Amino acid sequence: MEALPPPKSGCSILPTTRHLRAGVLCERPRPALCLHEHGWTFPREVLEALEGCDDVPLPARYGFWAVPEGVAVEVVARGTGSGVRCTIETHLEEQGVPAQELHVVEHPDALRHPMPLRCDLKEALFAMPSAQHVPSG
Repeated sequence: MEALPPPKSGCSILPTTRHLRAGVLCERPRPALCLHEHGWTFPREVLEALEGCDDVPLPARYGFWAVPEGVAVEVVARGTGSGVRCTIETHLEEQGVPAQELHVVEHPDALRHPMPLRCDLKEALFAMPSAQHVPSG
C-alpha cells in the first residue's frame, strides 16, 4: 500500500487503496464524495433521502455534484411535477443534504452524472496472455 495525495475539492472518484496485482498497480475506487463550502456530502446521505421518498422508484437512480453553497442532485422519479419536487427537496433537507439544485427526470438515460449501482456493475474479463512460440534451433 502507498500513501495517497490529499483530496481535491469537488466531486471525484477517490481511490481508497492501491494493490499490486501481477506486477501492475491497480486502484480501487470508492463512491464519489463532494466537498463544498459546507463540508462533505456522501452518497449514503443522498441515497437514504431519495429512497425514503415514495415518488422515487427503487433502487434510486441519481447523481450529485458540487455547486456553490452545496450540491446539485439529479434523480429519476415517477413524475416531474411541483409536488414531487417538493417531496424530494423535503427529504433531502431532512437528511442534511445541502441541495442547491434539483433536477428531476423520468428516465435513467436522462441522468447526466449517474452514480453506479452494484446491479449495474459488470465483471471485467481478464484474458491470460497466450504463450508465445519460440522457434527451436
